[in-house]
Amino acid sequence: MNFGLKGIFKSAIAATFLALLLVFSGGCRKPAAKIKQKPPTSVIITHPTNRNIRRTVRFSGQLKGSREVMVFPPMPGKFIGYSRSDGSYVSKGATVAKIDRDIPGVSYEPVPVEAPISGRFFSMGISPGEAVLPQKPIGRISETSRLKLAFNIPEKYVNNAKQGSAAEVYVPAIDLHTTGRLSRISRFVDARSGGAQAEAMVSNPAGRIAPGMHAEIKVVVASKKAKLALPIDCILGLEKKFVYVVEKKQKKDDAQADRGEQKIALKRNVEVGLDDGKFIEIISGLEPSDEVLYVGQRIVDEGGAIKVNDVYTPAED
Repeated sequence: MNFGLKGIFKSAIAATFLALLLVFSGGCRKPAAKIKQKPPTSVIITHPTNRNIRRTVRFSGQLKGSREVMVFPPMPGKFIGYSRSDGSYVSKGATVAKIDRDIPGVSYEPVPVEAPISGRFFSMGISPGEAVLPQKPIGRISETSRLKLAFNIPEKYVNNAKQGSAAEVYVPAIDLHTTGRLSRISRFVDARSGGAQAEAMVSNPAGRIAPGMHAEIKVVVASKKAKLALPIDCILGLEKKFVYVVEKKQKKDDAQADRGEQKIALKRNVEVGLDDGKFIEIISGLEPSDEVLYVGQRIVDEGGAIKVNDVYTPAED
């Protein structure tokens, strides 16, 4: 009987101790921390618009006068000297140099060498006293109000480049940007170079461009009026192309109460076409009303919250 009472007493003490332990441990336990949500990613958006897409290819070549004529002495003799400085403008018939007939025992007036055409005169560097012959040029005259840019165009672009089309021209020596027009595109492709000869005419009204200068030219090899186009930076993906568009949904709290509108980034697959290095044609997957991420598209999470800071509107082409 005593043993039974002792057992009951011990059990009661153990139960009381366990209850106190649970109360103590529960009181010391820290409340669970709330999970912080990632703040919205700041983005800039744009809209697909119709645009002319022109793909250009850059070539280089050398400029020369639209018409160039070599200057020959009218007879053999000794060179006396040039009458005009290099690059100076001369009219047809003007004296550009003089020669001595060099006949022993006979004195003659110096023989003038006349310009066969009007243009800028360029010497061949003949020294005084040097023997000259009618077959050996002493200079050349170039018409430089317009210049001819000769370059080679690869075979794959020969049929795409259009004669008469405009082209951008850059002359590095004088940091000059100007325009030219394709005047000739040969249909003969050289087997060794794999290209065909082409020429563009470049206006030179101020006379800043000199024959012999190096120039670069951008030739349009493909063009299309795209119904929808985007800045090329909007497009992501290697094989399958996609963009991020703005999707709007209603925010709700834990009690499912409506707390307004939230914007999220949604991935959208697109089919693309021709591009010009800055803009790209959108064949399918988007509508003009879609809001496409232009800045921030590389750091957003699909379905993640976003904040639209600005709208990018490209300049008209």
